[in-house]
Parts: sequence; C-alpha cells; structure tokens
Amino acid sequence: MKNQTLKNSLTVISIAVCACLFLTETVKAQITYRDVNKQQTSPISSKIITPYDSTLLRIEKIELEIDYKKNAEQVDYYKKYIGQQFYLLKNSIKQPYIEAELPKTILFTEKKTTNKLPRTKTDVYCPICKKTWDYSIGCYNDKSKVENKYYDIIDVVSVNFRVRFILKETISGDRVYTINPEYFILTGAVVKAQQISVGKTFIEIEWERNQELSENFPKLKNNWKCKDVTFVDENGDWNLVYVLQNTENASKEVFKHYPLKTKSYYDLRKSRNEHFDTWVSEGTFNKYINYKDSLLRDREEKKLIAKQEEERQRFLEQQKKEEEKKISEGEKRVEEERLQQEKLRFAELDKQREAAKEQRRQVLITKYGQTIATKILNQEPEIGMTKAMFDDMNVKPWIVSNQKMETANGIAEVYVVRYGLYKCKRIVIINEKIKQIDTYNCN
Repeated sequence: MKNQTLKNSLTVISIAVCACLFLTETVKAQITYRDVNKQQTSPISSKIITPYDSTLLRIEKIELEIDYKKNAEQVDYYKKYIGQQFYLLKNSIKQPYIEAELPKTILFTEKKTTNKLPRTKTDVYCPICKKTWDYSIGCYNDKSKVENKYYDIIDVVSVNFRVRFILKETISGDRVYTINPEYFILTGAVVKAQQISVGKTFIEIEWERNQELSENFPKLKNNWKCKDVTFVDENGDWNLVYVLQNTENASKEVFKHYPLKTKSYYDLRKSRNEHFDTWVSEGTFNKYINYKDSLLRDREEKKLIAKQEEERQRFLEQQKKEEEKKISEGEKRVEEERLQQEKLRFAELDKQREAAKEQRRQVLITKYGQTIATKILNQEPEIGMTKAMFDDMNVKPWIVSNQKMETANGIAEVYVVRYGLYKCKRIVIINEKIKQIDTYNCN
C-alpha cells in the first residue's frame, strides 16, 4: 500500500515538473511580426538563446553543386551553427517547386517503416516540393505544418554529398531535415538586433542654409525612439524593420528597414547629401549642432579680435598725436587732470556695479535664503531646485541646446549648458523642478 502511494506521488510530481518545464519553454525570448496595415504585433514564444555573434539573418548561402573533395570541409564549416535556433516566418515560402530544378528548401521528417527489404521511408510533411530526390519519400506540400515555428539546429551531416541540416521543432520535438535553409531566420540574429536597437534614438533631419557661414546644416524634423525590431509583410515580402515611435506623438509610428543607414558624424561632414541623408543618430546630430555652434563662436571671436585690434591701432595713433602736443607743462597738467577724472569715473562705475551685485545678492537671499542664493550667484544648479531658481542663474548666454518634451512624468525641459571650454552640464527639469544633472566633457 505504501509503495503504491509513493508511486502515485512520484507520478504526480513528474507530471507537474514536465508541465512547468513546458510552460517555461513557451514564454521566453520572442520573434514577432506585424501586419503593416494594423500595426499589431503577433508574438510567437520560443526558448531563450544566446544571441548569435552576427546581425546576418540567414545562414550563408550553401553551394548546391556536388563537390566530392570539399564536401567534408563544407560540413565542418556549417557545424558552427549547431546550437543555434531557426525560425520560419509564416507565408515566407512563396517560390513554387520546379521539377527540373533543385527545390529551394526540402524539409521533411523521416520515418522508417517495418516493411522488409527493400526498406521504404515516409515523411510527415514536405512543404515546398511535390517530389524529393529520394522518390521513396512522399510529400504532402503543406507549408502551414512547418511555418511559424522554431527549430533547433542539432547537427550538420553529409547525405549523398550534400550538406543536410538536422533540426528539431522546438515545441513538439519533431526531428526534421533540410538541405537548404534559405527561408529560415537565425533567431539569435534577431534577438541581437533587438538588444542593440530597442530604446535607441534616431533623428529625422532636414537641411537648411546658414547664410552667415555659407553652409548647410541639419535641422531637427522628428525625434524617433526604437520601440521594437520585428518583421512586417510588405507586398508579400517579409522584411526586418525598426518600429520607430515619435517622441512628441506616441500614437505615430513608422517602419524603417533594418539596419537603418546612418552615417557617422565625420562621414556626414565629409560627404553630406541633402537629398538622401535624412536620418542620423542622436550623437551625430548633437555633434553636428555643436560643430555649427563652434563655427559661429569662432566667427564672432574673430570679428571681436579684429575690432579690438582696430581700436588698439586707433588708440596708439591717437596717443602718439597727443604726446606730440604735450610740449609744455600746462599740457602735462591738463593730461594728468584728465587721467585723474577718468580714474574717478571708472571707480564710480566699479562702485555702481558692486552695489548692483550686492543688491541682487540681497534680493536672492530674501527670496531663497543664504545657501540657495550663493549657489545661484555662483551658477551652481543642483537637484531639487525650481525652474525659477535656474532662470535666476542667468546662464542663458552659455546654453548650448534646449529641448522641451512631454513625458509620462510631465513636461520635461532639457538644457545643455557649457561651463568653460571643455565642461558641459545636462540639466533635466520636469514639472518645474530639476530632476537630473549630468556633467561631461564636451568639445
């Protein structure tokens, strides 16, 4: 009786463990595809995998000609894919089988019968061809039995001097075979594409002419955040795309083919094309804006230096003329009195500036207290300060950029302020309060 009870308990435990393992396998990493019109995702569960060290979606093209000498080398080469996972998109197999040519993909499950010699083999499904090279294998030509499923690559072998991939359907465990996995997607490549792209910001730009610099510069048109990397059916062709969401209007989405070709900052400067270069990364856009600002600053500095040199030359010429006129002591006394008056006038101006500075300091102390007033006077923002405190710092001349956006937490304003030649602070103000301050080196 006890043995029977123990046996029943072990059976229940085994069933529970198997059920947990099955549920775990069906809720892990996903490949998705979308209806390009409805823009709705249809996730298909798969087991978790290690991202393949490449963003190539498919296995490199397999040579179909028989090569007796290189066959072993080909098999060894494709064994590097063992352990990876395939995914076969629905409706991705479209080319019909032409009997005179080798089918694009032969996919079937072999089962040996119990018949006596000659032994025959039958299959469970063969989605592409009506016949295979082995005429003892029957094909049902039903794509729906194999599409929209995951397959683990178990082994790569040589059959009749051809490379054959041995696969296992992830959910059912069916073992299947294919000689040319052209239509399959490497799941790891899609996962890697999602990992390096989701959350990334892309800037849609338009070019405008700066008359002062006689040069074209990118202007922000739209700001997009990568929401997903998925598949869409575009006129019968499946393509891997970014799903980009507009940061200003969350209901606005666009699809862009993966990978989106965005030039680096240096390439964009070297050979920009206003007709085709309409997408850049966030870093490239910011570098280009900083480059434009630096050119404008250099231009203003050169104008200021030229003006100062002109004034210096004028002063020297005037000084020379005045010295020539100083012939008598009377002229010297007049000059000394003039210099004394100038000295007094500048002293009075300094006194007035100090008085104004002190008055502003007292106003800030009365308004915010000694500690906050000192930080405002020293232009030292800190987390928790209000927008009014930040405005009282008078850092407007050093603001490099200013963006305003609506977030889930409220209205956000992002300021980038330059302190000196190489130091910048990024200040995030949400709902009229400073929430984040980042300090970094800037060019």
